[in-house]
Amino acid sequence: MNDANPAALLARFAAPIVETVRQPLLLLSTDLKVVLANRGYYRTFRTQESATVGESVFDVLDGAWNRDSFKEVLAQVIQRQPEVRDFEITCTMPSIGRRDFLIDARRLDDPTHAADFILLAFEDRTAQLAAVQLSRDANLELSRSNQELEEFASIASHDLQEPLRKIRAFGERLEARAAGALDDTSRDFLRRMLNAAERMSRLIDDVLTVARVGHGQLTFAPVDLNALVAEIAGSDRAIVAQQLPSVVGDPGQLRQLFENLIDNARKFQRPDAASAIAVTASPAERDGYVAITVADNGIGIAPEYTHQIFGMFRRLHGTAQYPGTGIGLALCRRIVERHGGTITVESVLGKGSRFIVQLRRHSGNVEGA
Repeated sequence: MNDANPAALLARFAAPIVETVRQPLLLLSTDLKVVLANRGYYRTFRTQESATVGESVFDVLDGAWNRDSFKEVLAQVIQRQPEVRDFEITCTMPSIGRRDFLIDARRLDDPTHAADFILLAFEDRTAQLAAVQLSRDANLELSRSNQELEEFASIASHDLQEPLRKIRAFGERLEARAAGALDDTSRDFLRRMLNAAERMSRLIDDVLTVARVGHGQLTFAPVDLNALVAEIAGSDRAIVAQQLPSVVGDPGQLRQLFENLIDNARKFQRPDAASAIAVTASPAERDGYVAITVADNGIGIAPEYTHQIFGMFRRLHGTAQYPGTGIGLALCRRIVERHGGTITVESVLGKGSRFIVQLRRHSGNVEGA
């Protein structure tokens, strides 16, 4: 067997190989009549040998292949070039309905010049093209829906902010003109009303920010985290950044991300310790990504709450103790997810928290980011 001629071995096993291949195959003579069809062809097109072999390729399957463009392809293979690949054709057949195919045509030259043949291989791409079209339709619908959502959020924000501005404006005037005439309880009621209006205004702005972050267009570019964190920290010596890399992302959203994480660390510091915030980098589990950690020595989070803090409006403390709308970490999660990364937290109650963000490392190429 080892001494056998490879060409002879191939010729010997050609027929079983052709029958084993699942892809539909047709062997044509140079006068374009069917010499052979494999089981994949009969199974795919639900036809029989008696209606196939010996017939013109343009007559089988009720003339499904009887197209001028296909005739040109076969003439090209016979006369000018040995192979044509990925010829696209769409046809409707009584047995299987409308289908989209890619056809490869190759001339098989017999060295003895006894006969030449053309091998046709068919690839049914109907399901694939349908999935692509479905994806395109879904993306168009998503884009339209996102546009409507952003418009709604913007309009709702304006319409909700307008009465709040009036409540605050007239409340402040009342406080300025009548505070001396009010008793302590009335002044407390008035101050509570103004504080509530201010919190509602911040909440509306934050909800609008989350909506825009989730649905706006991203512009990817290299972002130097050393420069970004230094700018956010300003003169705050409690924030220390150590050799941070450049990452790929939307500069505006990444600024929002690290501003929120650093502000969160500042806000939840322990009253018995000076604030200390460290921003560091380490290798990530995912290839091409880097793990950025924002660690603090603040009040920490109880283990049973660490999985909740990234949800919208999730607050573990009252607004009187720690002001805010409960949206900051939800915004961080939304930004990181839109960048294809992850955000997690490790925390010990009373000893601080570590927020770990995985982002794509900049490697000199942002194409396809």
